[in-house]
Amino acid sequence: MARIHPGYKDMKSSKETGLPPLYKRLICGSLCGIVGSLFANPTELIKCRLQCAGATATGHSYQYGGAVDAFRKIIRSEGVLGLWNGAGVFAMRNALGSAANLSTFSALKANILHYHEDSIMVDTMSGLGSGFVTSCVMCPLDMIKTRIQNQPTDPVTGRGLLYRSTSDAIVKVVRNEGIFALWKGFSSLFVRTGPHYVLTFAIYGFLQRWKTTVTN
Repeated sequence: MARIHPGYKDMKSSKETGLPPLYKRLICGSLCGIVGSLFANPTELIKCRLQCAGATATGHSYQYGGAVDAFRKIIRSEGVLGLWNGAGVFAMRNALGSAANLSTFSALKANILHYHEDSIMVDTMSGLGSGFVTSCVMCPLDMIKTRIQNQPTDPVTGRGLLYRSTSDAIVKVVRNEGIFALWKGFSSLFVRTGPHYVLTFAIYGFLQRWKTTVTN
């Protein structure tokens, strides 16, 4: 990585910047993604099932009258813990996404800054590249999460009837649909993720430069 991106060494901690080393930021970013996913899983589950209403790859869909109705029916039929259906793969998705996002943006921007002055264009291009790589990393787990959360469940145990676990879902999808099926929905994910990271890093970079200008 250091050979590909010579600017990567600038992302290490130093007395001048006061920044922690990159690996610590990756760990913190991943942990934030995991914690956030645990809190967000109930709403993510409901969103997923509402969006998948109709014909789906699992041959099954849930019929809800809205978010509140979905919340009530899930608790009634699957129990409170049913709201955390797919939480494991959702946490993995967010952890890998956060790590890929930060590391890619840091590497791209550090490398570009060897040839260009810091600007909103540098933040925009680095953010777009980060969004693309992050989408590549997250898409397989995002697709598996959707399959797991939208599969029919046993009315007694609340367990999924099609997939026993994340690994079981991956094996069955690859066996029945091919390896590239894991990247179904990539374009839609990138259209959502790309602009999100571009705006996030562009605004953050602008505020950082503005702060530096004001303090100096």
